[in-house]
Amino acid sequence: MLKRILLLLSTVFLVIIQSTVLYFWIVDWRKLVTYDGLIVWSASIILGIIVHRFYSSLNSREKSFEILKKVHLISTSITIFLGILSLLIESVTSSMP
Repeated sequence: MLKRILLLLSTVFLVIIQSTVLYFWIVDWRKLVTYDGLIVWSASIILGIIVHRFYSSLNSREKSFEILKKVHLISTSITIFLGILSLLIESVTSSMP
């Protein structure tokens, strides 16, 4: 029971943080590429992977947990994709004369 509550709270927290990362990536990327912004971005990806491992170990077939697992996986995947896309954009723009 406690494990499920912690997974629920961590999923909600991570989705909020990762949505904030997406917001700053679209609206004001300069705030995101600060030292603190990069730490939060990286930590949300790492914690997202860790929480996904816990979801995988949970053998619950409840519909609510399946939905939370998918929401969490999509949110973390988008955050990872934004990181890869940012590195690609940075490498392209830094190689321009």
